[in-house]
Amino acid sequence: MNIFFKKHWGTMVGILSVAVVPFAFMDRVNRYTILPQLAIALLGVLVGYLGWLLYGVRQSNSRAIPLALGFLLVELLSVASAHSPGQSLVPVLTDFVYVSLLVIVATGLTRSQIERTVGAASLVCGIVSLIGLLQYFDIGREWVPTSGLPSGTLGHRNFAAAYAVVMIPFVLWELRQATNRWLCLLWAFCSSLCLAFIIATRSRGGWLSLVAAMVVVGLLAGLQKSDIRMPVGLRRFKALILAVGAVGVVLISAVPANIGKGAGEAMWHGKSSVGQAVSSISVSGGDKGRFILWDTTLEMIRNQPIIGVGPGNWRIYYPVYADGELIDGKEAPFRAHNDLLTIWSESGSAALGLYIAMLFFVFRSALRQVSGRNRHLILAIVASAAAYLTNGLFSFPREFVAASAPLWFGMGLLTGMGDEVPRRHQAKWLPALGVCISLLGIWATTRLIDLDTKLVTARIASARGDWSGVLTSLESVPRSSSFDEQAHLLRALAYQKTGDPDSSLQAFRAGLEIHPHHPGLWLGIGDAQRALGRYEEADESYHKALSYDPQNGDALNNLGVMYASKGDMEGAINFLERALSDLGRPLEVFSNLSAAYRRSGMLDRALEVAKTGEAIRWAPDIAQTREAIRSGPDILNAIGNAYSGLGDQKNAMDAFKAGLLEDPDHVQLHFNLARAYESLDRVDHAIRQYKEVLKRLGDRFVSRKTSIENRIRLLRTEADSTQ
Repeated sequence: MNIFFKKHWGTMVGILSVAVVPFAFMDRVNRYTILPQLAIALLGVLVGYLGWLLYGVRQSNSRAIPLALGFLLVELLSVASAHSPGQSLVPVLTDFVYVSLLVIVATGLTRSQIERTVGAASLVCGIVSLIGLLQYFDIGREWVPTSGLPSGTLGHRNFAAAYAVVMIPFVLWELRQATNRWLCLLWAFCSSLCLAFIIATRSRGGWLSLVAAMVVVGLLAGLQKSDIRMPVGLRRFKALILAVGAVGVVLISAVPANIGKGAGEAMWHGKSSVGQAVSSISVSGGDKGRFILWDTTLEMIRNQPIIGVGPGNWRIYYPVYADGELIDGKEAPFRAHNDLLTIWSESGSAALGLYIAMLFFVFRSALRQVSGRNRHLILAIVASAAAYLTNGLFSFPREFVAASAPLWFGMGLLTGMGDEVPRRHQAKWLPALGVCISLLGIWATTRLIDLDTKLVTARIASARGDWSGVLTSLESVPRSSSFDEQAHLLRALAYQKTGDPDSSLQAFRAGLEIHPHHPGLWLGIGDAQRALGRYEEADESYHKALSYDPQNGDALNNLGVMYASKGDMEGAINFLERALSDLGRPLEVFSNLSAAYRRSGMLDRALEVAKTGEAIRWAPDIAQTREAIRSGPDILNAIGNAYSGLGDQKNAMDAFKAGLLEDPDHVQLHFNLARAYESLDRVDHAIRQYKEVLKRLGDRFVSRKTSIENRIRLLRTEADSTQ
């Protein structure tokens, strides 16, 4: 066993960190690709540090290695500036994997280990691409969890494209190296699959990255002499199978996407064909909010340029600078969609400078070796790196190990290629530290996977309205957990729905300790405070939510209701009218605004807005949702009240009756229907409805019950006197 490990530990590092990682995913886990990929990659670098500790590594004089280590150290220092250090754990562990991979590959892997790693990773890329193409044709889309098809095993089509783009140069390198015709067929098939898959993902960033890689390789290829040593027959055979593969790629690309609904995001509208995807760049909103994200990130950088806001804390600070841009209801963006801006904003100018300097020395090494004996592998590495860095300007592949590991593996090759210095045992404290961090990282990642599993279970329970199930799912999640505010938010909502506002308030506050600028948490605190009768505090909390999301329909609606309860109808109407302009507004805004208009004497507007709410409630994308079902009786009640105010009791009664068909226990509908009957002198019907009200009030609202009982007696007296 010791001999086997001594001989193959480098291969194990490469295959675990680059080839196995793309297959790492777990169902019913919130970060279902990020965390499993990280765990496998940590296992890979653990093997590397053990091999280093036991057998030593080569000495390297490359400046890229100390720069990479310096980048990691500065990132660790920037954790001190993070408001929520728990959010820094995964980003720091991920960058630890990347830097470790660069160092271990540069100083530890032999030529044969490198070739085996590249071969295995290239074959895996072909398999992933095949799975993705099957998904493109709506085959096997339920095999792996996804939030955007076609994704292969990568979880989302954009990251699948990022992975395929950085791997296709290595696949083509394998084809270039192949001398056996069967191997030529294999690698030509894999390269065709990869290219077809990249096109099928409709990832414009992936396409641009591929073009950038081709341009860079074309420029570098001009620096080297033509290589004609390949036998003519083999060269012609490769040209033929590549031509056949190109025809296959064109035919597949000509077929529009055929992905059904029901498994993640099927396909962004306007991208079913290649032409539509290309033209979508120039349409309004084609940037999908990236310019807003970048502008906000630059403002964040101007405010904290030296050390940054802390790894993983970009999303914590985004609402402070965004003025509500791209914040939808209770959620805000999580990422800047630009890896360089993310590094700059989260870890500061020093980290960005070290990162760019590292890339400079790595690519300078490539330029020095581009005419040497490893020219074709170097071209593949440079093409892969150019594709990755271009894609990182529009997306965030750095967050996903599968998409980033080939870059750092390739940089390790460029840094250590051609270095034949014998292995030697350097200071053992460094690999020993690496072993300890890797083990701790694996333990922490498995704990986070367990937390994410509970969060997914709780989210499913909340979607079903099973609030006791939410609390059960989160029982083993510590109330002081600092890794994700979602656990506190779900727990708070569950307490809120089960009638425990005190516990709900505590849970919301625990979430704010992690994310103090979360509009949904401030909204929830306001709801809990209002339920406890602390109206002034609720008013402040709702306004705090609006400071981060000025068009938050829920906060505006709740403020409108509070102002209406105080008799300030002008203020109530102001807030409720603002709530109408929010696309994510709750449907109850329509009934609340109708009531405010009615109480202000604007009866026509009261009827109009209530009818608008009723029409929207039956829209195809809203009808039969829980909110539409829940809000329906209130909207119908508002319509009835408006008709009643206008003196149209017949239509008022029809609206009240329609509401009671949806909710037979709606007390206010019974009461208003009784009043409508009373206004038409239908005393028996009015008394019957008043009794329905009493039946549903039970032992509550004693004064109201007494008033209704007196009203019933009066109606009976009046009825007897007229007979």
